[in-house]
Amino acid sequence: MEENFNDYFDFSDEQTEGLVDKYEMMLGQHTSHFFDVDDFLDIISYYSEKSKYDKALKAIEMALKQHPFSSEVLLLKASVFFHQRHYKKAFQQLKEIEHLEHSNPEFQLLKGNVFVQLKNMHQALESYYACLSMAEDDRYEFVEYIASYLVTTKNYKEALPFLEAGFEKDGFQFGLLYDMVITYEKLGYYNRLEKLLINGLEDDPFDAIFWDKLGDVFLRKEDTEKALDAYLYTIAINDSLTDVFEKIARLYYEKEDFANAIRYYEYLLEKEEFNTDYLLALAYCHYYAEQPQTAIRYFKRILLLDSENAEVYAALSLAEIELDLIEEAIKHLDLAISYDTKNTSFLLQKANLLVKLGFDGQAIELFEKKCYEQEYHTELCKVYVDFLIQTVFNVKIALIIEKMAIDKKIFQEHLHDFFNEFLEVNAHEIHGEQKQKINIYNLMTRLIMSFSLPTE
Repeated sequence: MEENFNDYFDFSDEQTEGLVDKYEMMLGQHTSHFFDVDDFLDIISYYSEKSKYDKALKAIEMALKQHPFSSEVLLLKASVFFHQRHYKKAFQQLKEIEHLEHSNPEFQLLKGNVFVQLKNMHQALESYYACLSMAEDDRYEFVEYIASYLVTTKNYKEALPFLEAGFEKDGFQFGLLYDMVITYEKLGYYNRLEKLLINGLEDDPFDAIFWDKLGDVFLRKEDTEKALDAYLYTIAINDSLTDVFEKIARLYYEKEDFANAIRYYEYLLEKEEFNTDYLLALAYCHYYAEQPQTAIRYFKRILLLDSENAEVYAALSLAEIELDLIEEAIKHLDLAISYDTKNTSFLLQKANLLVKLGFDGQAIELFEKKCYEQEYHTELCKVYVDFLIQTVFNVKIALIIEKMAIDKKIFQEHLHDFFNEFLEVNAHEIHGEQKQKINIYNLMTRLIMSFSLPTE
C-alpha cells in the first residue's frame, strides 16, 4: 500500500473533475472565482491523489486567501507535506491546528503516520489509538488502514494488534489477510502462519500465493515433501511464477532427483537462455547424474558468457577427469587457481589430482610455493596440513606446523585437532624405531604445550 493518507478516502468522482476543470480554466484565464471550502478540499485532494503536489499547494494557497481560518485546508496542507516526505513540515503544520482538529480522527491518523516517519513509535501509537477512540461507524476502516500502513513501513510488531482487531471483524478480507501473512512471516510466527494459510486455502483453494507461502513454511520446518507438494500446487494454479519453479528445481536437486531437477531447470532455461545460474545447476545435475559429457557442454556454455569464472573451471576439470581428459583437467584447474588465487579448495583439488597421477613431489611443491607466496596464511596452511595428513606425508607435517605456529592466536584452536588426527593416522609408525618420526612427535608435542591448550 502506498504511504498516501488520501488513498483510503476516495475523493475522485465526475463532480470533482468538473470542479478541477473549472478551477484550471480560472487559472488559465487569470481570473478569480469564489469556491467554497468543500470545493477547495475536493480540488486539493484530487491533485494530491494524483501526486501533483505542487498544484495541490497552489490550490491550498488560493483556498487560504478565500478561507484563511479553515483548519480543514490546513490539515490537507499537512497531508501534502507528508506525501512530499517533508515530515517535519507536516508535523509543524499539525501542531498549529491541533487545538482545532484534535478530535478529528483523520487528524490523529495523519499525526500517527508522521510520528512513524519521525521514528517516534510511542507517540504514533498514542495518536492511532486516539484516532480509533474518536472514530464511530468507520472505526474498522481506520483499523485496517493503520494496520496496513504499519506493515508497509515494516513495523510488523506494532501492526499485529491492529491486524488482529481488524481480522476479528472482517475475517478473510483480502488486503488484511495478506498483511497478516507478511507480518507473521516477518515476525517468525510460523505456526500461526501455517494455520492462517491453511484456513485461507480452505476459503480459496486456488490462491497461488498462499500455496507458495505455505511451501515456504514447510521448507522452514524441513518438511521438504510437503513443501514440494505446495510448490507444485502453486505452479498448477499459476505457471508464470518463475521463483517457484526455481524452488522446485532446487528441492529436486537437493533430493538428488536429478532427472526432475534437470526437467525444471531446462524449463527455466527456455525462459532465460543466458541465465548462468540455470546453466550451472544443469551442469552439476548432469555431473552428479554421471553424465560428464553433457555436464562439460553446460560448463563450457557458461564460460562463453563468463570466461573468468574460477568455480566453473574447477568444476569442468572434475567432469574431464571422469572422462580421463587429464591434460584438459589440469589446464582448467590452473585457470581456476589463477582467477581465484585465495581459494584453497582449488589448490587441494589439483594436489589430490597430482597424487592420484603419482606426482607426489609436484603436489608438495604446489603447496610449498603457494604457502611461501601467501606468507604462510593460516587458512592455506590448514588446508596443506589436512592434505599432508590424508596423504601421509609425515615428514612435511612438522615443518608446516612450525611455520603456522607464527600465527598462534588464530591457529591454536585448530592445532589440537590436527595433532590428534596425526596420532591416529600414524600411531603404528610413531611407536616404531624410526628416529625421524619420534622427532616429529616431540616437535608437535612441544608446540601443543607452548599454546597451553586444555587437555581433552
